[in-house]
Parts: sequence; C-alpha cells; structure tokens
Amino acid sequence: PEQEYYIGRAVAASILSKYDLYDSPSLEKYLNQICASLIITSDVPTLYKGYSVGILDTDEINAFATSGGHIMVSRGLIRCATSEDALAAVLAHEIAHIQSQHSLDAIQTSRVTDAITKTGYAAMNILTEGELRDVTSVFGDVVDDIIGEMVDSGYSKSQEFEADEKALAIMAKAGYYPKAMNDMLLVLKEKSNAKTGWGKTHPSPKDRMKNLENLYKRYSVKDSRESRQARFLEATKGI
Repeated sequence: PEQEYYIGRAVAASILSKYDLYDSPSLEKYLNQICASLIITSDVPTLYKGYSVGILDTDEINAFATSGGHIMVSRGLIRCATSEDALAAVLAHEIAHIQSQHSLDAIQTSRVTDAITKTGYAAMNILTEGELRDVTSVFGDVVDDIIGEMVDSGYSKSQEFEADEKALAIMAKAGYYPKAMNDMLLVLKEKSNAKTGWGKTHPSPKDRMKNLENLYKRYSVKDSRESRQARFLEATKGI
C-alpha cells in the first residue's frame, strides 16, 4: 500500500504540474463527501492515505485517478453533470480504476522492481526523518509509463468497461441510482471532443452505453435523484 501511494502521489504531482487546482473549498468538500459515501461500502474502503478529490481548473472535460487515491475532476466535467448521482457515476468510475489498480498495470514489467525499491527507500526515509519529502523525481520512467497510458493514450477498452461495470456496483451499494451513469454518458456524447480530454482517452460514450445497457437490470435501487437535486445545484452553482 505504501508503494502504491508514493507512485500515485508522484503521478498526481505530474498531472498538477499541467493543471491548476480550482479554488472552491465548498465544492471540493461536496465532492469528497460523495466520494466518502461511495467508498465506505465498496470492496476497498480504505487506502494507505485514504481517498481525496480535487478539482482541476480547466474547461477540458476530463478526470484522473492515481493508485495513491488522488481523484482529479475538471470543472468542464463537473459542468456536464445533471445530478449528484451523475457526479457519483464519474467518481465511482475513477474509484473503480483505483481499486482495480489499472494505473499500476501501465508500468512496464522491467521497471516494477526498480519502483518497489525506490518507493521502499522513500518510505524508510520518511519514517526515520519524520517528514514528508517530495518523491516525484524518484520515479522517472515509472511515472512516464503511467502518464503515457492514463493521460495521453488512455486505458484499454476492457479496463474502461471494467471500471464502468464496477462503478455501477459501487453506486448501488451506496444508494445512488446506477442508471445515472447513462445520463452522464449521454451528455458526454454531446459535449466531449473525441480528440481531447475524456473523448481522447475513453471509449466512445455510445460503446460504453451499449456495454452497460443490460447491466442496469442487476440493480433495484430506487431512483431518489430528486431528493438530492437541491444540494447538487447549490454545490455546483457558478462552476
């Protein structure tokens, strides 16, 4: 878990060198509350340093998640959501990537041993020195592997479909309406650009909707989206 965290932390630092964080404590708190409600009943409710959600200050429609539990959602993607449950679908998808360790799968086999050695050394230094040091530069090619797949080219279609399918289960356990995933995909179909951001790194919304169409019937969660709409609109106004 410690090694996963430090690799993920370095990846998050690399992403945040390209994007600024959006300064909205109230919206950030709201997203983290949704995340907490999703992970508490999931298969992996705790990580080494926990899960956290930040907002990327960009109109680009995109989201990222690292093995360290860092989830980053752009303002552009938040604007696409029509309900709290639709936002929960985005977060559940990213949580599923984390719990399935998809970003770690991007590391070339020859670099795994080196990554473990270096993260173990960094953890030892932190324990002996009692302070958190910036370990981003330690990982080099390992971070490049993950960034290359997660940010530049995207996960495989099978990994994305797996994340969608797990997201439905995560949502249902938390009491969110799983079919809100379809609402989100419909909006993304209209608004995302196939050459940038979410559209560049994810299968088409049409393909994802087709993959999920027969899976919604597995869940009998009551559609209670309306009961959360007021707080959703209040939390996301001005975004």
